[in-house]
Amino acid sequence: MSLQPPKKNDKCYELAITPPVTAPRLSCKSGEWIPNADWITWATEERQKRIGELLSHGGWFSRPPRREVLEPLFAPWAGKINGSSEIFCNKPDAVAGSAVWNLVGLTMTSAAIAPIWSLSDIQEEEQDTISLFGDAESADEEREIQFDDIAAASPEAPPTRMRNREWDAAKFLAKERVCEFRLKAQIADHLARKEEARFYAKYGELEDNESRFSEYDLSDAEDKPSDSPDTP
Repeated sequence: MSLQPPKKNDKCYELAITPPVTAPRLSCKSGEWIPNADWITWATEERQKRIGELLSHGGWFSRPPRREVLEPLFAPWAGKINGSSEIFCNKPDAVAGSAVWNLVGLTMTSAAIAPIWSLSDIQEEEQDTISLFGDAESADEEREIQFDDIAAASPEAPPTRMRNREWDAAKFLAKERVCEFRLKAQIADHLARKEEARFYAKYGELEDNESRFSEYDLSDAEDKPSDSPDTP
């Protein structure tokens, strides 16, 4: 179970783990993965193991990395907040039941190192069924619903929005992803400012013939407007 050499794609470097590492089973309730003590212990040890592997492969980097550099980029995977267990790393899509997480690799950018997961052995929870007329009714008995007995809705009443578990789960995961990427952006900005201040303190200002830091912007070209007016 070791990291493979990095492969570059359009947005990051990917490092496969061969063979994938199987984590303890996790339950998912109401669209949220519930970590347990075994999983948190496993995640903490596995994260440290992967940091050690990265440190041992200095040849993969333009210059050998240091632990104090990798640690902030490789955010913790799980922990406790206000006495309850939480998962901090990016999560697979929710399931209705439980599943086994498999660590299949890592992604690496200048701002963050994150795990890549896959799911296996998914066990769906049993769905509760409710009889419309109760268990005492015979299956062969015919029933009629009289629409005259149903009170008409007030015209001033707001429309009712239908929601279900899938909708709530998708909303929760989308919100978690936004929070996660905002946190990573804040960490990256903080580290960049520290490195820039350290550069100026040691080397002074850049000469006119040297590249500026802004030229190393990693944002996609298609995200930038092509004909935006100049700002005075």
